[in-house]
Amino acid sequence: MRLTSAAPLQITTHVYGATRTIVVRGELDLAMAGPLAAAMHAALADAPETVVLDLSSVTFIDVAGVRAVCDAHRHSHARSAHMTIVPGPARVQRVFELCGIGSALAFVATPARGTRRPRRAAAGHFVPSRVRAARG
Repeated sequence: MRLTSAAPLQITTHVYGATRTIVVRGELDLAMAGPLAAAMHAALADAPETVVLDLSSVTFIDVAGVRAVCDAHRHSHARSAHMTIVPGPARVQRVFELCGIGSALAFVATPARGTRRPRRAAAGHFVPSRVRAARG
């Protein structure tokens, strides 16, 4: 049971051509489902081709938050926009799995933590990135 909110929800929307990216930070629970719906409605008002919902910075999610994500997914498809979801941390993704809808939503695959990913250099060539794994 959560009595207080340690990380208030922050939602920002970025526009990249025909793509809208909604970045969610903090706790996505019953009290914060409304602001996510409002952000989704505003993002879809311009009829984008793609909506990206970034949950990578969500620290907590409950069933109401999962429902809000599902509603956002349905809303985007009703407006003919392709929706992709960047998954949250393992504890957040576990809630989607426990609800039985983890495979029904369009989560993108992310590389395992600590793996090396290429980054684009200024000249357009890929150069290895320097990634240091945090040890807990």
